[in-house]
Amino acid sequence: GAREQRGARVAIVVNQGKMQAAAGLRQRAALRLGGVTTQQQRGFAENLKTIQMRINSTSNIQKITKSMKMVSAAKLRGDTDRLMSGRPFGGSFKQLFQATPGEEDIPLPEAKRPLYVAVSSDRGLCGGVNSFIAKEIKLCVEKDLAAGKDPMIFVAGDKASAQLSRAYPDRLIGQIVERSKTPANFTKALVIADRIISARPDADVVKIVFNKFVSAINYDTSVLDVHNFALLNQGEDESTAVLPFPLYKYEGELESQEESLQNLFEYGLAVQLYSCIIESATSEQSARMTAMDNASKNASEMVEKLTIRYNRARQAKITTELIEIISGAESLNN
Repeated sequence: GAREQRGARVAIVVNQGKMQAAAGLRQRAALRLGGVTTQQQRGFAENLKTIQMRINSTSNIQKITKSMKMVSAAKLRGDTDRLMSGRPFGGSFKQLFQATPGEEDIPLPEAKRPLYVAVSSDRGLCGGVNSFIAKEIKLCVEKDLAAGKDPMIFVAGDKASAQLSRAYPDRLIGQIVERSKTPANFTKALVIADRIISARPDADVVKIVFNKFVSAINYDTSVLDVHNFALLNQGEDESTAVLPFPLYKYEGELESQEESLQNLFEYGLAVQLYSCIIESATSEQSARMTAMDNASKNASEMVEKLTIRYNRARQAKITTELIEIISGAESLNN
């Protein structure tokens, strides 16, 4: 009985020595392969799951951006058709307001109370369309304030209001949102023009800041001036007043020059505003299409990089498991 007990204790000690030797071999083999520790081995499964989740989420984002690009491309065709039809309408009236100054016309006096109208969008994900408008208005307002003028701001859209309200909270006098739910038309432009005039009736010039459509990949931020000729002539004798606008070149139906000029200003502002709205709408869709195309490409590149990382981590996990099996088998054989 004593011999059997001593033999059992010797067998236990031998088995423990084999297990320690196998563990030491596994640890040395792991160190030779780049220092993969036991804690890192346990983290392989979690890392693989995390990378796989990132791949799935990025792929879903890529599907969304591709769909948004297709929708923007379809809307761009409709906006381009409206732009080609509306440009002659706004361009003809633009020539009327550019009748002064000329050789025989009296130059316009310098504007002291300008009103800036920001034609921005109600939706984001369209690149720098709204940022460029806000930046242009900030530059113009700073120049006017330095020159001693009294500028005010009216925002047609939602996205530019946040930047302008933070910069000039006391000079933002009006805003219209959700105007882009339906395509632009002249009736909507008339309503917006009436809101603009009501916001500041004493503005001697309305400066419309918008994005002028150039091509599907390019647009320019422009400023269009609409002078209030009725305000410039207000309070003077109609028989002896020197008008800055050559009214004698046109046939008016009303006897009062002031009323004729006021009607001309209101109608001209609506026409020019309609032209600027369709220009900005077309630029917005082209910018959104470009932005979604770039986002889709970036998502595709990210998926490729994450896939490479996933494959490398999976191969490292398989290699580590094979080393553990081989090391254990070798230790038992020895």
